[in-house]
Amino acid sequence: MTTRGRTPIILVIEDYFENRVLLSAWLRGKGYKVVEAKDGREGLLQANRVNPDLILMDLTLPEIDGVEATRQIRKRHLLKHTPIFAISAYANREVKADAVAAGCTEMFALACLCSVAPDESPGCQPWPRNARSTVWLRRSPSVP
Repeated sequence: MTTRGRTPIILVIEDYFENRVLLSAWLRGKGYKVVEAKDGREGLLQANRVNPDLILMDLTLPEIDGVEATRQIRKRHLLKHTPIFAISAYANREVKADAVAAGCTEMFALACLCSVAPDESPGCQPWPRNARSTVWLRRSPSVP
């Protein structure tokens, strides 16, 4: 998979470490080059630095939230038409409307990582152990 003769670059802007690592590893496994940012301010810097082909933007970020970061990205000529997919564990119609109004291309409910056992949280599936603990994956409801 190439874009203009090069591997596509995806910028993942996500403050929750486990989600950022999970998304990045999955995308790298699919052959994409991935750049990460842990907050909105760092995301803006990385977007300007690497000019990504796609941005995955968490909406609840420290420093600058995802909606404001999207507004600022849309003001940049080189990034004006870059697809920005909003991702959020708190997805609903209202949040989606705000994200799209700010300039997000689309909104997706993000799978939440939680540290509870499946019997404590319906819909959880086991995720491989990491160095700290067992992590369980819980699916968020989809956004209409």
